[in-house]
Amino acid sequence: FEAKEFISRVYTSVYAWINIWKEPFQAGLGKCLEGYDAGALSGDTECAVYCLFQYASCALYNCGENLGTLEISVRLYTRRAIQYHQILPAKFLVTLHDLILRLVDSKESSYSLFFDSQEEALYQEGLESDISMCRYIL
Repeated sequence: FEAKEFISRVYTSVYAWINIWKEPFQAGLGKCLEGYDAGALSGDTECAVYCLFQYASCALYNCGENLGTLEISVRLYTRRAIQYHQILPAKFLVTLHDLILRLVDSKESSYSLFFDSQEEALYQEGLESDISMCRYIL
């Protein structure tokens, strides 16, 4: 019994939320990317993009990834999320991307780059919507 269409759903839960309590964060990074690949191949673009978000947030906050390399990756992940019409996780990725840009002292704005908007407008939209994940990221 192979249920490959569920791999991205399982990986985003297990490797991003459960295993971090018993293994180093770095141990789950590869699995998050595997989850993305599995989700993209099976058509589960929602969980595939969430795997990319989990990878990016763990790499940024917990693993000490090179910020230059991570900036390029998160820029690509955000574009993929928008291409898949996964706007909510794309906004999460934009928030991470903007943080990375600030850490490398870039004058570029991730918010205007991807959504032709300002930071405050995206935050306000997230607060007004009744989506708990928006409150998580804020």
